[in-house]
Amino acid sequence: MKRSFDLLIAEDEPLERKVLRHLLEKSGLPLGNIYEAGSGREAVQTALANRPDIMVMDIRMPGMDGLEAAREIKEQLPGAVIIILTAYDRFTYSQKAIKIGVADFLLKPVQPEELYGTLRGAINRVEASRHESILPPGEMPVIPPGVREIAGEIMCGNPGQAAARWTRLANRWLESLPGKPEAGPARWFAWEVLVIVFQDLQQSNLFAGELHSLKNELGGQIIDISGTVDMLRWGRRMVDEFDRLFRGSVNFDQLVVHRVQQYIRENYSQELSLHTLAGMVHLNQAYLSRLFKQKTGISFTDFLTRVRLQEAKRLLLTTGQSIDEVAAAVGFKNNSYFTSVFKKREGINPSEFRSRQS
Repeated sequence: MKRSFDLLIAEDEPLERKVLRHLLEKSGLPLGNIYEAGSGREAVQTALANRPDIMVMDIRMPGMDGLEAAREIKEQLPGAVIIILTAYDRFTYSQKAIKIGVADFLLKPVQPEELYGTLRGAINRVEASRHESILPPGEMPVIPPGVREIAGEIMCGNPGQAAARWTRLANRWLESLPGKPEAGPARWFAWEVLVIVFQDLQQSNLFAGELHSLKNELGGQIIDISGTVDMLRWGRRMVDEFDRLFRGSVNFDQLVVHRVQQYIRENYSQELSLHTLAGMVHLNQAYLSRLFKQKTGISFTDFLTRVRLQEAKRLLLTTGQSIDEVAAAVGFKNNSYFTSVFKKREGINPSEFRSRQS
């Protein structure tokens, strides 16, 4: 008997829900029940009551948004495959989505073939997790840190480093298992790595269509993984395929700069130096300095300062933290230096900025 997959559409616009249902019903995919929800809260209630396999969820809904709904659902149904619909830039929420465990993004207006390809990948993912040997979700070993560095090495044109990171990551995960993994856990691990690497590569804003197609192709191959050897071989193939796509780019220097910018945005609270980042992307420090300014129009130091001050202003306006606490939170060593830089860039000191905006 052919297995069908239940699906939930969470979208606050009735017409959008109707269009999505129509597309799904004529897709030819093995879908079973199709549930609907018009808000984030209703999506959580419907998901917990019916336990659908796949959920297609708008990010902007009244009350509880799609990411918050996804977080609550994943807490109760960790095996659920959630696809986020959005008309907005991914960067503002992509890190939160990765932490929650969102499987994919679809940009609105949704194109039918892109929707079908993403759903085929989701179905393969559900099939992999249902393999009879898979561990219960709560017992699956946590993926070791380091997945995102695979994407970084690919974007910097270092496929050998990316493949080495994959091997080390996979071996650390295998060591955390109580015994030799069978197909289910190996497929689960491959899916989780693929999703995180794909989402990071998406942030380059290059090859959107090709990335989706390649991700779905690689996802389709996961179903053939039968154990450790297949999993390791699949991971090397993943690196090779993504590298082949990015190496064909005429914007390779831009990819390097993007990787540095991304790292700064995620680690601005730490002590960062051009020397450290040059080592990360395997470039000479002086060359990276020139390249960064050529591509962005500002120096590495100016960019880092902008990111820190942008976050400082957000904290000043949205939290009750003291000036000392804000300075430390965004990477400044002391209050006086933070205040000096802030006043030079903004024309007023942090306390005045907070009082004028309140």
